[in-house]
Amino acid sequence: MLMAGMIILNAFVIGLETDSPNLPCWAILENMFLAAFLLELGLRMFVLGLRNYFDHNHQDFLWNIFDFTIIVFGLFDDASSVIPALHSETSSEGVPTLFRLLRLLRILRILRIVRYLRELYMLTFGFAAAAMAIKNITILMFLMLYVCSIVLARTVSIVPQGDKNQEFLVRRFGHIGTCMLTLFELMSQPDLSPYHEVMWEHPLIASFLIGFVIWGSLGMIALLTGVISETMFDKNEMRLESERLEREARRKSLRTKCEDIFNKLELNDMGEAAPEIVMGIIPQLQEAFELEGYPFATGDLEGVVKFMDTNYSGCIDKDEFFHGVLQIAEGVRPMSIMELQYTVCFLKFKLEKFEVGLHNLQQSFNDTLAFNHRTTAAIVSLDKQVNDIVCPQLTDLAVVAKRMVSEDFFDPKPRKDQ
Repeated sequence: MLMAGMIILNAFVIGLETDSPNLPCWAILENMFLAAFLLELGLRMFVLGLRNYFDHNHQDFLWNIFDFTIIVFGLFDDASSVIPALHSETSSEGVPTLFRLLRLLRILRILRIVRYLRELYMLTFGFAAAAMAIKNITILMFLMLYVCSIVLARTVSIVPQGDKNQEFLVRRFGHIGTCMLTLFELMSQPDLSPYHEVMWEHPLIASFLIGFVIWGSLGMIALLTGVISETMFDKNEMRLESERLEREARRKSLRTKCEDIFNKLELNDMGEAAPEIVMGIIPQLQEAFELEGYPFATGDLEGVVKFMDTNYSGCIDKDEFFHGVLQIAEGVRPMSIMELQYTVCFLKFKLEKFEVGLHNLQQSFNDTLAFNHRTTAAIVSLDKQVNDIVCPQLTDLAVVAKRMVSEDFFDPKPRKDQ
């Protein structure tokens, strides 16, 4: 954002310098902007390395060459300004013009703002892609102008010599080249006011001009706008698809590096590593993040180790390790939200089943209590009946038995009254 602000401010200063070129402060400001841009260029070369900066396979290769060219031209212009002979009138004819063009190239720095604003970059990319589709519209427009010019020129050639509009018609439509230029003017700006008198006198020419304005001007502009819009949207979708593939490639590369790092750890029989061992590879993860261009914070990498063990086994396996690293690399993703939603729904389902089971268990417990209560009441009733009926009868039976024994009821000698 700082460099974007510098570019916009530099463009504003160039505009002011154009209106008031004699102020002495412009040279100082220009040197300050040039120094800032040169510093930024040097820092990017230092971070990326000269080989990566000028690598044609790098995703920012064209931007790197553009920035480098603009800065080099600025340095060349600044260095040449201290040589008065190059800017004097006695020098060769093309040298002052060349240096004026070099100074004019400074305004191209404002194009670098496209690099820092993603929405503007996508729009510019789509417009550049749409420019390739304009060639077909241009060919169609040229053919239409050529055919209409032939028809109109032949129509004008049969106008009588004494017609008061003959000179006007010949001047506008007498030759193919002149007629094509006139029709192109009508196409770009459909103004029929200069032809009102001619249109009233010549209905055939009036019908032709009205039809040309409708189909050749309004229709062609609508077609051109539609083609550009559709091409811009298509190319933007292609750009988004390209970025998706790039993210997939970066993720695959990060997974490969994470697997290599994890396989070098001391693992148990289950292929898992202890959390304290994983903590020791934080520097290697930082290096992998830097190589793949993922932003990160060291505290986040250290903190995520505590939450990698999602199955609560006490150790971390390979999938848990990569899943935790990916969460730090890509942040909150739609897949992360879906995983969280799935976990919450699963817990909700389990809790509902647990609640139903708990309700059934409570109902069974209540039924058991009721059965026990009925059983206890039956036992008490039976005990009362035993105490009220059986026990007195047993007591009487015991008395009878005792009396019978005392009276020798079982005497082996039978008696008459026995």
